[in-house]
Amino acid sequence: MRFGFSKNSVHIGYDISKLSKTGTLRGYPFPTTLTEGIYIVSGEKKESIFDVEDDSFSFDITNNILYVRYPKEDNHIRNSKHLLDLLFNDVLNKSVGEELQETLSYRILTNPSNLKQIEIVQMDDADIERLVALAYIINGKIEKHKKELLSSMMRCISVSLMKRGDRYRIIELLTELDSPQEVFDTCLKDYSLLLVYSDNPERQLLAGKVEKYSPELSMILMMSTDGSIRDCLWREKYIEIIGKDAIKHLLSVPYAENLEEASAEIKKFLREEKDNGVEINLDDQIAGNIEAIQGMIGYDKWLNPTFDISKKPDYGIYFGRIKYVDQYVNWYKNTHDKQQEMYPELRKMMVDVVEQYGDQLLECIEDLDQFHELRYMTKKYMRGIGQRTESGISKSSYAWFFYLQGIAAYLTRLPVGHAGYDKKRVVGIKFMSIASVIAPKLSQRDILMAQVYIYLKRKEESLCQ
Repeated sequence: MRFGFSKNSVHIGYDISKLSKTGTLRGYPFPTTLTEGIYIVSGEKKESIFDVEDDSFSFDITNNILYVRYPKEDNHIRNSKHLLDLLFNDVLNKSVGEELQETLSYRILTNPSNLKQIEIVQMDDADIERLVALAYIINGKIEKHKKELLSSMMRCISVSLMKRGDRYRIIELLTELDSPQEVFDTCLKDYSLLLVYSDNPERQLLAGKVEKYSPELSMILMMSTDGSIRDCLWREKYIEIIGKDAIKHLLSVPYAENLEEASAEIKKFLREEKDNGVEINLDDQIAGNIEAIQGMIGYDKWLNPTFDISKKPDYGIYFGRIKYVDQYVNWYKNTHDKQQEMYPELRKMMVDVVEQYGDQLLECIEDLDQFHELRYMTKKYMRGIGQRTESGISKSSYAWFFYLQGIAAYLTRLPVGHAGYDKKRVVGIKFMSIASVIAPKLSQRDILMAQVYIYLKRKEESLCQ
C-alpha cells in the first residue's frame, strides 16, 4: 500500500511469485514502476502476501517499509528536498541514535551554517508524506535516543525548512489518513502546527475535521477565514478554550452609561450588527503583568533572588482555562531545579533565541505601522502586552523573553491574505517554534490570544466603523 495522499493498495498473489536460486528469498513482481514515495508491505505467508484488507497500516521500520527515493543525478545535497529524502532514508537505515547522529542529514539539518549552503524549496506531496511518516515512526518501537534525536530533527525542520502552506498540508494528510491521536499530537508539537497559515479556501472544512484532535488548532483555522462569529467564536468548544469571562472582558463598551446599555451593544456585536459600540480591548489581566510576577521574587540570606510561589497573587482573568500568573508559575516549576536554576539546555535556548530574533521582532512590529489596516490594531495589541516588561529591563531576563514571545505570536497570526506580511510572519514563526520548546503552554496561550484578538479586532473594524 502506498502511504500518503494517494493511498492505495495492490494485491500481489502468491501464484506469480518466484523463489530465488538459493531458496531463501521469494520475489513478487510489481505490475508497474514504483514512483517516489513510501510503501507499506503487509501480509502473512501464502494466504495474504502483500495484501492490505482495509485502510489500517502500521509502521515497522525493521521489516515492512519500502522506500522509493527521489531520483537525482548524484549524491550532492543541493536543496531541502534532497535533504528530506536523505534524512528519511537515514532514519530507516540507522537503528540507534548514535548512528543517526553521525549521518550527513543530521549534521546538515542541525547546523545553521550548513543549512545556509542549500536552497530551501517549497515542499511537495512526497515531502509532506515523509514528514508525517516520521511521526508514525517516532511513535513506534524505536530506541529512546533515536526517538529523542528524531524529535529534535523534526523541530529543526519546523524552524528552518517550512514555508507557506506546508503545515496546512501536514494537517490535511493527518486527517486524510485518520491518524492516531498520538501521531497527530507529535506533529502538533514538533512541527508547531498551531503556527499554520494558508489561504486555502477549504480551511473551514479542515477545521471541522481537526476538532476531534485539537479544538485549539480547529479554532485557529476557523478564525483565519474571518468567518462568522457564530462559526468562529460562539461554538461550545471554542468558548471553553477562550473562556466566557475572557470574551466579556475583551468586548468592552467604553461609552455605555450603564450595564444594560453595554450588554445591548455586545449582543449587537455578537449578532454582527453594524454600528454597535463594542471596542476590543486586550489588557494585562489576560496578557500578563510583570508586577504580578515580580511580587513573588524574594531574596535569600546571601541576597540571591528566589521565587516564592506562596506569594502568587490572585490576579487576572481565565483565558485558555487558566490565568496567566498561574500558567507562569507552572512553567517555572517545570523548568527549574530545586535550587531554582533553570535547566541549562532550556536557558541556553532562551538566551540564543532572544539574541538571534529579538531585534528582528522589534523591527517587524514597527514596520507594521506602514500598513494602514494593521496600524491601530497593532498599537492596541502592543499596549496590551506592554505590562509584561518595563524600561531598562535586561534582555536576558525572563520578562523580556515573554514580551518578545507576545510580539512573535502576533506576527504569526497576521491575516493570511496579504503576502506582504509573510517575511514578518516567518520571523515570528521561527521564534515561536523554539519558544514552544522552552515554554509550551505559555507559547500556546500567546498564539491563541493573538488569534482571538486579531479576529475580534477585525470584526470590530468591519462592524463598528
